[in-house]
Amino acid sequence: MTSGPHNFEGSTDAWGTFGEARDGAEDGRAQSFASFDAATIRFVRAVEALVGGDTDGADRWIARAARMPYDDERIHPGLAAATMGLFDLVHQAMEASGPTEQAWLRAAERVVADEADGTPHLLRTLQDVAEDFPPERTDARLLRALLRDEQPAPSLFNAAGLDADNVAALLWEVARVAVAYGNACTDLGLEF
Repeated sequence: MTSGPHNFEGSTDAWGTFGEARDGAEDGRAQSFASFDAATIRFVRAVEALVGGDTDGADRWIARAARMPYDDERIHPGLAAATMGLFDLVHQAMEASGPTEQAWLRAAERVVADEADGTPHLLRTLQDVAEDFPPERTDARLLRALLRDEQPAPSLFNAAGLDADNVAALLWEVARVAVAYGNACTDLGLEF
């Protein structure tokens, strides 16, 4: 299996969980966390399969994640897992870049220039990461320039009421752009 600094193998912790938020959760919330964890495993396995060139395997894992029901808050666990996974990947790249390298944004530029499937999801994630972890001034300028002519996707957390086929299509987009972004990070020498 192909791996790099964006190592999709092993633990799903790199793709984010809610950690301590699960402790003492109400029954409904506990069910949501369990669904999220199951969806995370399925999405990570799909990305691992995609990285390894096994598109049939990726399709099976994505289909399993897509068939999961929405939770009580009308959030699809597969879409939440994909969103958080891409967020964690971009954040790790941001931290690995250091204060002056901008490699996390250079990798995004490559993905955008290649018009990779799912690019709007990457742009949305770049915005979200920058809001939660404000970048250095030079990174902020480069991010604004990157977003100037591109339209980020709407949040997948708000994608309520979609059928399994539409959820699967969105999961494929996020999986493909995650692999493209991870590969661009590898090409730029980012290690995390």
